[in-house]
Amino acid sequence: MKTLKDIIDYNLKALFIGINPSLIAVAKGHYHQGKLGKRFWKRLKDYGILNYSREGFEDSYLLENRFGITDIVKRPTRRADLISKIEFSEGAEILREKIIKYKPGMLCFIYKKAATEAAKKLLGEEIRGFGDIGNKFYGIHTFIMPSMYASKEQEKDTMKELAQFISK
Repeated sequence: MKTLKDIIDYNLKALFIGINPSLIAVAKGHYHQGKLGKRFWKRLKDYGILNYSREGFEDSYLLENRFGITDIVKRPTRRADLISKIEFSEGAEILREKIIKYKPGMLCFIYKKAATEAAKKLLGEEIRGFGDIGNKFYGIHTFIMPSMYASKEQEKDTMKELAQFISK
Protein backbone atom coordinates (compact mmCIF):
# COMPACT_ATOMS: atom_id res chain seq x y z
CA MET A 1 0.00 0.00 0.00
CA LYS A 2 1.35 3.40 -0.95
CA THR A 3 1.07 5.92 1.89
CA LEU A 4 2.98 8.77 3.49
CA LYS A 5 5.92 8.10 5.79
CA ASP A 6 5.84 9.63 9.23
CA ILE A 7 7.95 12.73 9.67
CA ILE A 8 9.13 12.11 13.20
CA ASP A 9 12.24 12.31 15.34
CA TYR A 10 13.34 12.76 18.93
CA ASN A 11 13.26 16.17 20.68
CA LEU A 12 10.22 17.47 18.83
CA LYS A 13 8.40 20.52 20.16
CA ALA A 14 5.18 18.98 18.88
CA LEU A 15 3.92 15.95 17.01
CA PHE A 16 0.91 16.70 14.79
CA ILE A 17 -1.48 13.76 14.52
CA GLY A 18 -3.99 13.38 11.72
CA ILE A 19 -6.59 10.74 10.97
CA ASN A 20 -5.18 9.24 7.76
CA PRO A 21 -3.58 10.45 4.53
CA SER A 22 -5.85 11.64 1.75
CA LEU A 23 -5.52 10.13 -1.70
CA ILE A 24 -4.39 13.49 -3.09
CA ALA A 25 -1.69 13.86 -0.43
CA VAL A 26 -0.32 10.40 -1.20
CA ALA A 27 -0.39 11.13 -4.95
CA LYS A 28 1.58 14.35 -4.37
CA GLY A 29 3.88 12.76 -1.78
CA HIS A 30 3.26 15.41 0.88
CA TYR A 31 0.94 15.69 3.87
CA HIS A 32 -2.29 17.73 3.74
CA GLN A 33 -2.60 18.66 0.09
CA GLY A 34 -6.38 18.64 -0.28
CA LYS A 35 -8.68 21.57 0.40
CA LEU A 36 -8.92 20.98 4.18
CA GLY A 37 -5.27 20.02 4.37
CA LYS A 38 -4.18 23.31 2.89
CA ARG A 39 -6.19 25.06 5.60
CA PHE A 40 -4.10 23.18 8.18
CA TRP A 41 -0.86 24.56 6.73
CA LYS A 42 -2.35 28.06 6.37
CA ARG A 43 -3.34 28.07 10.05
CA LEU A 44 0.17 27.11 11.11
CA LYS A 45 1.62 29.90 9.00
CA ASP A 46 -0.99 32.53 9.92
CA TYR A 47 -0.38 32.03 13.65
CA GLY A 48 3.42 32.00 13.39
CA ILE A 49 3.78 28.33 14.25
CA LEU A 50 5.45 27.19 11.01
CA ASN A 51 7.05 29.31 8.33
CA TYR A 52 7.48 27.83 4.88
CA SER A 53 8.24 29.23 1.48
CA ARG A 54 6.98 26.57 -0.94
CA GLU A 55 3.33 25.62 -0.96
CA GLY A 56 2.81 21.92 -1.50
CA PHE A 57 6.06 21.16 0.33
CA GLU A 58 5.09 22.50 3.77
CA ASP A 59 5.88 19.21 5.49
CA SER A 60 9.50 19.55 4.30
CA TYR A 61 9.92 22.33 6.89
CA LEU A 62 8.65 20.39 9.89
CA LEU A 63 11.78 18.70 11.24
CA GLU A 64 13.99 21.79 10.93
CA ASN A 65 11.41 23.54 13.16
CA ARG A 66 11.29 20.56 15.56
CA PHE A 67 7.82 19.40 14.52
CA GLY A 68 6.70 16.01 13.32
CA ILE A 69 3.57 14.56 11.75
CA THR A 70 1.86 11.18 11.68
CA ASP A 71 -1.60 9.68 11.30
CA ILE A 72 -3.52 7.21 13.42
CA VAL A 73 -4.31 5.15 10.32
CA LYS A 74 -1.82 5.02 7.47
CA ARG A 75 -4.26 3.69 4.81
CA PRO A 76 -5.22 6.51 2.46
CA THR A 77 -8.90 7.08 1.75
CA ARG A 78 -11.12 9.69 0.12
CA ARG A 79 -12.92 10.29 3.42
CA ALA A 80 -12.18 9.47 7.04
CA ASP A 81 -15.56 7.78 7.51
CA LEU A 82 -14.23 4.91 5.36
CA ILE A 83 -11.88 3.85 8.18
CA SER A 84 -13.01 0.89 10.27
CA LYS A 85 -13.11 0.72 14.07
CA ILE A 86 -10.49 -2.03 13.89
CA GLU A 87 -8.16 0.23 11.90
CA PHE A 88 -8.59 3.01 14.46
CA SER A 89 -7.96 0.61 17.33
CA GLU A 90 -4.83 -0.87 15.76
CA GLY A 91 -3.62 2.58 14.73
CA ALA A 92 -4.05 3.91 18.26
CA GLU A 93 -1.78 1.15 19.56
CA ILE A 94 0.87 2.08 16.99
CA LEU A 95 0.45 5.73 17.97
CA ARG A 96 1.05 4.77 21.61
CA GLU A 97 4.36 3.18 20.61
CA LYS A 98 5.42 6.32 18.74
CA ILE A 99 4.49 8.57 21.67
CA ILE A 100 6.43 6.43 24.14
CA LYS A 101 9.43 6.04 21.85
CA TYR A 102 9.83 9.66 20.70
CA LYS A 103 8.36 11.52 23.72
CA PRO A 104 7.48 14.71 21.86
CA GLY A 105 7.12 17.88 23.92
CA MET A 106 3.48 18.15 22.89
CA LEU A 107 0.83 16.19 21.00
CA CYS A 108 -1.36 18.18 18.65
CA PHE A 109 -4.33 16.40 17.14
CA ILE A 110 -5.27 18.03 13.84
CA TYR A 111 -8.80 16.64 13.92
CA LYS A 112 -10.96 15.92 16.95
CA LYS A 113 -11.86 12.52 15.44
CA ALA A 114 -8.19 11.50 15.71
CA ALA A 115 -8.09 12.52 19.38
CA THR A 116 -11.42 10.85 20.13
CA GLU A 117 -10.43 7.52 18.59
CA ALA A 118 -7.02 7.53 20.27
CA ALA A 119 -8.51 8.42 23.65
CA LYS A 120 -11.18 5.70 23.43
CA LYS A 121 -8.56 3.03 22.85
CA LEU A 122 -5.62 4.30 24.88
CA LEU A 123 -7.36 6.07 27.76
CA GLY A 124 -10.81 4.52 27.83
CA GLU A 125 -12.46 7.93 27.81
CA GLU A 126 -14.13 10.48 25.58
CA ILE A 127 -12.48 13.74 24.63
CA ARG A 128 -14.60 16.87 24.67
CA GLY A 129 -13.93 20.29 23.21
CA PHE A 130 -10.95 21.77 21.43
CA GLY A 131 -7.74 23.41 22.54
CA ASP A 132 -5.70 22.43 25.58
CA ILE A 133 -6.83 19.13 27.11
CA GLY A 134 -3.95 18.79 29.58
CA ASN A 135 -1.49 15.94 29.98
CA LYS A 136 -3.87 13.21 28.85
CA PHE A 137 -1.53 10.96 26.89
CA TYR A 138 1.26 9.56 29.05
CA GLY A 139 1.96 12.88 30.75
CA ILE A 140 2.50 14.71 27.45
CA HIS A 141 0.75 18.01 26.97
CA THR A 142 -2.08 17.48 24.47
CA PHE A 143 -3.93 19.92 22.26
CA ILE A 144 -6.79 19.57 19.77
CA MET A 145 -6.89 22.00 16.87
CA PRO A 146 -10.21 23.67 16.10
CA SER A 147 -12.48 22.13 13.51
CA MET A 148 -11.76 23.14 9.94
CA TYR A 149 -15.34 24.48 10.00
CA ALA A 150 -14.93 26.45 13.24
CA SER A 151 -16.02 30.06 13.41
CA LYS A 152 -13.27 32.61 12.81
CA GLU A 153 -13.47 33.60 16.48
CA GLN A 154 -13.10 30.02 17.75
CA GLU A 155 -10.27 29.38 15.30
CA LYS A 156 -8.47 32.56 16.36
CA ASP A 157 -8.75 31.85 20.10
CA THR A 158 -7.71 28.20 19.82
CA MET A 159 -4.86 28.78 17.38
CA LYS A 160 -3.47 31.64 19.51
CA GLU A 161 -3.53 29.27 22.47
CA LEU A 162 -1.66 26.62 20.45
CA ALA A 163 0.93 29.16 19.31
CA GLN A 164 1.53 30.17 22.95
CA PHE A 165 2.04 26.56 24.07
CA ILE A 166 4.40 25.77 21.22
CA SER A 167 6.49 28.88 21.79
CA LYS A 168 7.24 27.88 25.41
